[in-house]
Amino acid sequence: MTIKNLLSAVALFAASVTTASAATYAYTGDPNRVGNGGSVSALSSTYNSDTERLTWSVSDAKTANGNAADGFWLVINGSGPNPKSIAPNTLAVLYADFSSSKLLAYSYNAQNNTSSVAGTLLQDFSSDLSVSGDTFGFDIDVSGLNNMFAAPWEGMAYGDLIGVWFHFSSGTSLTPGQSFNFRQQAWYDTAFEKPEQTTVVPIPAAAFLFAPVLAGFIATRRRLKAK
Repeated sequence: MTIKNLLSAVALFAASVTTASAATYAYTGDPNRVGNGGSVSALSSTYNSDTERLTWSVSDAKTANGNAADGFWLVINGSGPNPKSIAPNTLAVLYADFSSSKLLAYSYNAQNNTSSVAGTLLQDFSSDLSVSGDTFGFDIDVSGLNNMFAAPWEGMAYGDLIGVWFHFSSGTSLTPGQSFNFRQQAWYDTAFEKPEQTTVVPIPAAAFLFAPVLAGFIATRRRLKAK
């Protein structure tokens, strides 16, 4: 391969990295927004619209009286404001119970309660549930969930905009297909009036990984020419 060809390959790779970076979005929640006497120290999420990979992470989540969270439910609306304002069976809802290591997806019925869990299980993400110390969350592939039904179904995708309905609970008990119960809950909800902006995640310039290869190639060429 000539230096010219190698440089062209690096340029093409760099262009692909730039394109990929525009498909990764991040959302950082405001801990001061937590309601009903609860608290968190951090809340964050990322979504890649190419790979349809969704992450969610929460630290130091406590309900009233300082009880540590041991479960949650979550709905994400990527096309509008708070999910409770959308038509039924448009979005997915995740239910988590740490004691039974369950993370299950159902179709959200747009009601302000946990009754969606009485529906049909759409996907089991239990193996992707992560609970480590004071931090819990997941890193899941939602491509199957997002494409499970025809429009207006959206699943759990988001891009430039996001709406969130997130409740975490203590004393949680999840019975799949029947009920989600708890002793206490706290919530983090975005506004009903409008969605919130996300940010584009900059991917490190992976093209520079080729720099040592390019430097070595040039050095070898120079040594050969010097002989």
